[in-house]
Amino acid sequence: MKKKTILFAVIVFGVLTSIYFLFCPIIIGKADDLIPISKELEKGDIIKPLEGLNVTEIYIVFSSSDFSDLPEELTKTKVLRATKSEQIEKFKNLFEFTYSGGDLATCESFICAYDNGNLVFKSYLAVTKNQRFGLQNSVYGWAVSDNSSELIKLLKEFKPYRYPFLFL
Repeated sequence: MKKKTILFAVIVFGVLTSIYFLFCPIIIGKADDLIPISKELEKGDIIKPLEGLNVTEIYIVFSSSDFSDLPEELTKTKVLRATKSEQIEKFKNLFEFTYSGGDLATCESFICAYDNGNLVFKSYLAVTKNQRFGLQNSVYGWAVSDNSSELIKLLKEFKPYRYPFLFL
């Protein structure tokens, strides 16, 4: 009887742990920002970070502390992923920002763009309930998208990442 109880407890713990990691995978390999840019920016300049880059995958990783500030229409999951070329192209076209010269205190969520497994872009980002989509990094400081609501609508089409580990 005692062995059955222990076995049952281990199985329940295993199942609950598995379910947790399906929604909150362990992220391995958080690299620093990767921003391919070489020109000086002035306040009001339009930034198109993904322009000219070949992108085959996009990952958006939300910090659990940012969940409460996400727009209600977004799936409350830690990682969203896009691999369909039409989604990626639409995202690249909408992914433009106005350089403000300002800075935001701290962003913990981030975006990574890959070309066949090679990281080509990474930056911290903020997505908020009031339909704002912004980037925060060492090159741009804080930059807000003029296409925030369209980007957020497109994020609804991204698929939740449902594996226990994510190697970035």
